[in-house]
Amino acid sequence: ILALETILAFVAGFTDMDLTDQRIPLMVLLVVTLVFGIIVRFVPLDGLRIAFLVFGTIVFAYTYIYNMQLILGGKRSEFSIDDAVLGAAALYTAVIVCFFLSVDIIRLWAWTD
Repeated sequence: ILALETILAFVAGFTDMDLTDQRIPLMVLLVVTLVFGIIVRFVPLDGLRIAFLVFGTIVFAYTYIYNMQLILGGKRSEFSIDDAVLGAAALYTAVIVCFFLSVDIIRLWAWTD
């Protein structure tokens, strides 16, 4: 899980892709994740839950890269020096959510056998 976060940080720092201008697709993905999570809560299928966890991990990995690029700057949008606390909180939230989703994937995968 630490390796995932390290790889994502390198991707955010060294890629030529600018994800900071992709706010609308990111918001759509987050809303889809929210709706998917509500559906998974009321439909107790292990396969559907694993699909939600994988999808959520991918979405929050995208959010992690987005926030890291906003913090590092040099792209179309960036956090100013006054937004340092907001950037740190957003990045921390993405890291924690990715961690919890990844641990839940491992837990479900290990217990479904």
